[in-house]
Amino acid sequence: MKNILITGGGFHNKGAQAMTFIAVSELKKRFPEHRLIVISDKDVALMDQEDYIYNFDIMRTSLCIPHGFYLLGGMAKLYAMKQGLRKKDVQKSMEVWKNTEYIVDVSGYALGSNWNNATSMCTALWAALAKKYNAKSIYMPQSFGPFAYHSLRGKLVSYCIGKYMKKADVVCAREEVGMRLLQEKYHLKNVMKSPDLVLQNKEIHLDAIYKKVPNLVELDIKPHSVGIVPNTETIRYMEKEKVLSMYKKLIERLLRAEYTVYVLAHAKNDIGICTEIKNLYPDNENVIEITNEFSCLEFDINVAKFEFLIASRFHSVVHAYRHSVPCVIVGWAEKYRELAKLCGQEEFTFEVKEGIDIEKLCASVDSMIGQTQKCSDIIRNKIEQVQQENVFDMLEKL
Repeated sequence: MKNILITGGGFHNKGAQAMTFIAVSELKKRFPEHRLIVISDKDVALMDQEDYIYNFDIMRTSLCIPHGFYLLGGMAKLYAMKQGLRKKDVQKSMEVWKNTEYIVDVSGYALGSNWNNATSMCTALWAALAKKYNAKSIYMPQSFGPFAYHSLRGKLVSYCIGKYMKKADVVCAREEVGMRLLQEKYHLKNVMKSPDLVLQNKEIHLDAIYKKVPNLVELDIKPHSVGIVPNTETIRYMEKEKVLSMYKKLIERLLRAEYTVYVLAHAKNDIGICTEIKNLYPDNENVIEITNEFSCLEFDINVAKFEFLIASRFHSVVHAYRHSVPCVIVGWAEKYRELAKLCGQEEFTFEVKEGIDIEKLCASVDSMIGQTQKCSDIIRNKIEQVQQENVFDMLEKL
């Protein structure tokens, strides 16, 4: 049985989970006889559970990488030796690699100097390992850069990016800036622009993912409601007190417009800040914290019930746009701006790195309140155009 390795995904947040599930769904449809293996250190313990629910396997990075890196030689061999090679790991690694036909990387963002060096190194080396074992490697739509490496280790990572990413069959960049960086800095000729993986997807085949399809939790969201989806990442660029003050002013606006406001987390890291936002209105029944820990599938069906979102998690916006739900975006990277532009929503996008004018943000919420249906219609038309193509179709052409 041939293997397809899915790298860069997992279940640590709903964005990663969504991309992993979509990859499994699309790959099962095209390659029903292949064994799908999700490479995820964070989630491998799930395989040991008696009630393991998925139709794919999960494997540690260490079971795939050390032996392959060792055989690559040079710097990769030194890296493998430093990690420590055990005989049983080498044997397991060989069994995986000699039967692998495709590597499909679904990292949302892992290649750039904003990440730790090991993450970027591993992401680049997948392409080299695929070439070594005559497998095809495809980097699905994701963000790339910046590549501002200054330390000795950083320069080594940069060297490996330039050397190994050329070996990939296709590298898909979500944003123009990422595509341009790869082409100009590393002279890659295998890069193409493609919208986000989740945005392109029309449906997920649950029976391809689950051994037994679960009942999805669907909440009773009140009519005339707005969802707030914060992101702890914004606190890196804006003091927490200012972030909370911002949400307080926004919620005041929404309450005056007689909305019910729901605060919900798109990632485990955001549960704390959701609670802090709710605590700004401890006794107000029209400000509700959703404490359910959703799967990405459950988030998807519930987000469709809101009139609009005030959102800071990238894939919460993607899920909303898939259902033509408009968003006022409080982002922290170029990917938010390009996503909004793709869906005709640039005027509702703000970036904390640039410093947010709270009054302009509040005015944007007021504007959204007045034209929610118009925005929804624009998004619907844009998404229909995006979904005319499916990035997974390229696999059959390789």
